[in-house]
Amino acid sequence: MIRRDLTLRAATALAWLGVLAFAACLLVRSVAPYPRWDLLACLLVVAAASAYWLARVRRVAGGGDGERVRYWWPRRRVVGVCLAVPVLFAAALLAGVGADSATTQLQRITADGPAVAPVEIVKVHDVRKYSDQSKVRYRSEVTVTPAEGEAGSGRPQRMRGEVELRQPAEAGDLVWGLYAPDAPQHGVVLGPEEDLKALVGGGPSMLGRVSLVFIGLSVLGYAAVALFTRNSQPLAASFGEAPDRVRCARVRVAAVTAGRHLRHNPKAKGGWDRSDLRPALRLTAGEESRELFVDRCLEPRVLAAEAEGRTGALYWTADVSGEPTAPDDPACVGSAVLVLDGGTDGDADGEDGRRYVYGEVSGGSDGPNLPSDAASGSPYEAAGPVYAIGPYAVWHPGSFRPATVGLAVAFLAAVLLTTGAGAESGYGGSVLLWALVPLFVAAPAAGLMLTARRVTARLRELQRSTDGAEVRDPRSEGETRPSGRRPRAGDVS
Repeated sequence: MIRRDLTLRAATALAWLGVLAFAACLLVRSVAPYPRWDLLACLLVVAAASAYWLARVRRVAGGGDGERVRYWWPRRRVVGVCLAVPVLFAAALLAGVGADSATTQLQRITADGPAVAPVEIVKVHDVRKYSDQSKVRYRSEVTVTPAEGEAGSGRPQRMRGEVELRQPAEAGDLVWGLYAPDAPQHGVVLGPEEDLKALVGGGPSMLGRVSLVFIGLSVLGYAAVALFTRNSQPLAASFGEAPDRVRCARVRVAAVTAGRHLRHNPKAKGGWDRSDLRPALRLTAGEESRELFVDRCLEPRVLAAEAEGRTGALYWTADVSGEPTAPDDPACVGSAVLVLDGGTDGDADGEDGRRYVYGEVSGGSDGPNLPSDAASGSPYEAAGPVYAIGPYAVWHPGSFRPATVGLAVAFLAAVLLTTGAGAESGYGGSVLLWALVPLFVAAPAAGLMLTARRVTARLRELQRSTDGAEVRDPRSEGETRPSGRRPRAGDVS
């Protein structure tokens, strides 16, 4: 049977639970004395799980100059990024707002017995107008006194504070205030009732509730995608539903290259989709040759070290739709799985050397048009275990280093925020705060974009050096084969 590395999955899940716990702690207590030990504990869990994950999959590539490689990214990486971006954004926003709210005034008020109650504006000192996107807001510096029934006996207490409203503040307006009744000299913090109660009693503020909905929808969306696509092995369902359509061809991995393929798409301009540049295994069976295009993030050098020169079985399902297609129709790109024969040396985990890799092959209605027979069984029903060529895709260190640096910078920014960086009651000032919050989200995103560019550059270099496939729309006018390239039986054009 095909097996996955459950320890890596557990480490990944634990790291993400640490991130969600980080956000949950900020929702429960947006403001607390620094350093925030609850947040640091969450980050410690993330660091421990990430360190184990990296140590578990670290190894040396056998082909090339011996540089280290690391496994990276699960198959559902796009969905994972769609989950990670809103969660990290919400966590960074909550951490930044919490640090911005942790003022020395708030500390003094909470130390002397805080109260949240309506207060009345008795004098307006200054009004400043500003625009927040399409909304106009007014920030007013005012003097307030507890509202009638809140002042108690004696002379009314007068406190000074700043309030933000949709209209200019006027004497006699009632607003909510957080103050110390026995220490009016500390002033008053003015704002919405829910936000003020969250500052002293915990619980989500208005922003916290919005972030909670944001994170909840992201997690539910990921869970829904995982539920409806729970079989991430793309051929398992078809193998089980129509075993008589499963075909198998004995192939040899002649080389590792890179290229593009076409897929028929009536909605696309010209009726064709051209794939991104991606690695490919050049498979030979007799005199026939095909290229199995694999995941874009698989590192070609590790792929060559694992697969080049080895033999195996290519499985796919034959199309019985009856639609007429040419034997080498580039529109008919179907999923396939290549199971390499077991090697002679097992690894430290006792695996027998059998490996599998998913990909897409071009061909006609019967698949890649290689000499094949009806499969006697599928790799999913094999008696012995079959492991992936890396439980995760692999990137070369020269390619994925920007992503690693971006994640490390984001982690460092989170650690600094939890120790009071940028907070008035902490250290560094507001300039440091608004430098760290963007880094929390922007550093991983920038790292991933730079990594994608490096991956493309490396694949383009590999394509040129190995004479990889470069297909164009066969219906486009003036199409010519790239100069310097010899036609092969495995071409799709």
